[in-house]
Amino acid sequence: MTGEAGAGKSTLLEQLKVPETDTTLCASILRCDQPVNVSVLLRSLAKQLPVDIPEQADNRKLLALIYEACNVLSAQGMQWLVMVDDAEKLGKDALEFLLHLLTDTAALSAKPHVILLACRN
Repeated sequence: MTGEAGAGKSTLLEQLKVPETDTTLCASILRCDQPVNVSVLLRSLAKQLPVDIPEQADNRKLLALIYEACNVLSAQGMQWLVMVDDAEKLGKDALEFLLHLLTDTAALSAKPHVILLACRN
């Protein structure tokens, strides 16, 4: 979805928040206050998943942790929802990573659902 400033996309995102009592869905929310590259995206997603992240984890380690968490969620019968507010601030590498998550059937036992909310520039 796209909308002009004040159209309510952030409000919509708030309404889509998953209750903490929901045991079928794990939601990750990324608010892009500034341009976001793949490193920032990976760290933000990993922090919102049920994994322990070493402080000095590089992108390769973060990716491995994200895949591990996604497979654990799938084994528990849970789905993963990724919601991005101000998605127009995602860098090309971050968008490519999200697309990869959606299409990588070999490595992930369950693909995430992705909602991108953005303003037209």
